[in-house]
Amino acid sequence: MRKHRVVTVVCLLVTLGVMTIGYAEDAEEIILKHVRTVPDIAKLAEVYKKSNPDAKDLDKSPEYWSWVAAAVLDNGDFAWSEQEARKKYYTYWVGILDGKCPDSDDFQIALAKVHYGVESDRDKYAERLDALFKKNQKEGDWKRILRWVKAYKNNWQKKQEYTAMIDYKSAGIEGIAQLVEVLTTELNEHYLAKRAFKKICETVPFEKLSNDEVRQLISIAAGKLEDTSTAGMLAGKLKLDTTSEEEKLKLAREFLKLDASMGEAIYAKLKDQGAAKMELLDYHQKEGNTTKALALVGELAKIDKYAKEMSLRYAQMLQASERYGEAIEAYKEANRPPDTLWNIVDCHLAMEDLEKAVAQLREIETNHKDLGKKAVYRIACLYTDAEDKKMAFHLWKEIIEKFPFSKEADRGRTELESIPPREPEEIILDF
Repeated sequence: MRKHRVVTVVCLLVTLGVMTIGYAEDAEEIILKHVRTVPDIAKLAEVYKKSNPDAKDLDKSPEYWSWVAAAVLDNGDFAWSEQEARKKYYTYWVGILDGKCPDSDDFQIALAKVHYGVESDRDKYAERLDALFKKNQKEGDWKRILRWVKAYKNNWQKKQEYTAMIDYKSAGIEGIAQLVEVLTTELNEHYLAKRAFKKICETVPFEKLSNDEVRQLISIAAGKLEDTSTAGMLAGKLKLDTTSEEEKLKLAREFLKLDASMGEAIYAKLKDQGAAKMELLDYHQKEGNTTKALALVGELAKIDKYAKEMSLRYAQMLQASERYGEAIEAYKEANRPPDTLWNIVDCHLAMEDLEKAVAQLREIETNHKDLGKKAVYRIACLYTDAEDKKMAFHLWKEIIEKFPFSKEADRGRTELESIPPREPEEIILDF
């Protein structure tokens, strides 16, 4: 565990380009030795200088002392039975680090953690952090507040207290987005993030926000927080009456992906309701929401422009819902041959009625000469899949005779080679 933790400090230096991989291997052992095994701040300074040749006046360098504090914390794990060793270790480093870089938040937060290593007292840790915050906090500095939220990651009450300090006036949408990101991704505090976001939204001056700004807030609510209720409330703040049709359509499509109800609400504001409902129909049909899709089909069927298309859509949805008998009748009513005829074949097959499926395919062959080859080929495949070798033999032979130079005939020759003749007159000829 200790070796793993010291790598954190070393890898950081490698990433920053101030330490080579070869040297990192040596530095790893050196840092571990002079932080934990034989504590020696002078030796650590040598390691840092070697990695940062341009560093000046280390005694006043926040970067250097933050690096040292990180090394101390990363190597400060102790078992429960090692409490005396733990206290001794952290007491030593408090003596080294105290008084350094009083104006560096990063260092002072790390120093408070080192003090905690000695005291194991959450109240004293909080007192130090709170005092540090009050000492240097400037009004509206939400980024600094966010740093304290992260510093209190293991203290729910304090984390909640500092989260509540961030408001829309000081942080804006950028700050709100970063707060939600920290709480959800870094701290795994989804409940606190949702609650804080809702509270902040209560103070947002929506009358001054553009639709784009409101959209950003909606994206946070519906996306990162998965809070459709708050997202829906925010959607109601959009200024749609003064928005162009093009912009409304853009908003409707965007929000449909986040939450269907929000998208539908905006689609309802469009002037061309036929086009709007067609887009919604496409969406719900793709998502498999048959109930909503069928309702839209009924509405669109009353519009002359879409009536013919709706008869086909209706049949397709019945088929997708496994209502095959109704779908067959609907396809017949739609009367869009030859496409609907193939759909009818599929419905018969779904009901395991091979005889009716074949009859439909023969009808396609008879009435649509250009599709005859495809229809007979489909029949041959059906009987082959059904392992009816006698029927398959005759059908593949039929394809070869009717369409001798086609790819379907090539497959027929291959299939016939694997089917033994059942009758003397069925001897396979050398085609």
